Amino acid sequence: MPATADAILEDHEGRTSLRFDRRLGHPPERVWAALTEVDDLRHWHPSPFELERRAGGAVHFLPPEGNAFGQGRVIAYEPPRLLAYSWGEDELRWELAPRADGTLLTLTHTFEDRFKAARDAAGWELCLIALGDVLSGARDPAPTGERAILGDWEELNRVYQDRFAIPAEQATPPPNQVAATDSLVPQLMFEGNAEEAMRFYVSVFFPARIEQIERYGDGEQGAAGTVKRATLRIGDRLVRCIDSPIEHGFTFTPAISLAVRGVSAEAVDRAFARLADDGTVLMALDRYPFSERFGWVTDRFGVSWQLSLG
Repeated sequence: MPATADAILEDHEGRTSLRFDRRLGHPPERVWAALTEVDDLRHWHPSPFELERRAGGAVHFLPPEGNAFGQGRVIAYEPPRLLAYSWGEDELRWELAPRADGTLLTLTHTFEDRFKAARDAAGWELCLIALGDVLSGARDPAPTGERAILGDWEELNRVYQDRFAIPAEQATPPPNQVAATDSLVPQLMFEGNAEEAMRFYVSVFFPARIEQIERYGDGEQGAAGTVKRATLRIGDRLVRCIDSPIEHGFTFTPAISLAVRGVSAEAVDRAFARLADDGTVLMALDRYPFSERFGWVTDRFGVSWQLSLG
């Protein structure tokens, strides 16, 4: 196993934290650059970023790795001694202390879900190895992210599960078990009228379009000409649509709605009126404590929509 597996698990003000201490044979200024310069970060950090260099500044995590974390906030910025920032719902704190032989680096990662401690500890072990490679000028640093999960991560993860007493069946899985950042997409199952519904929605919303449609052919499971699979885009969001080849004793439920924000009150009103035609109004268009303009409606196909302004 090519790592020390010596992270310390602690309670931190009601949350959980991992702490790593590493001695690096490089001065604090060089380590600081590796912690803050995007060209270095791309070679070792699991989600490289650009940041506004001040407390309270924005942290912009870069795609593709950073998509899941949105925009963070700089909590502390004291070069070359202390850097702290939010990372999704977590907090990363990097402390640098000069030593005669270089720098003592302390990483503290604070988070809510204790069951992800083994996963993240294994990941950071490999990232810190890669950081050392970057500081030493290696052209091919140790793998991080999904490449690491295919390699040394699995063994380290098992070691940390044992150390932290986290049962394997309860441990948070590695992030690559979700295939992509856009993997959570609503899917609407119709019973023979999916194409009619999609074309109706294209007439209601703008911008909207059918991006892809595949129909059942003769001799296939579904009725010929009905939708085997299709993709509808409304604004910048995708909705998958199918026609079920099997009759079911259920249909859509308003407990799950598609929520759409309009750019103007007039746009919300027009879309609501179209959707309500031969549909059912669940909450009338009006001003509510949570929205200047809001309405909830089930359309003629049984799909529930919540429309709001802004």
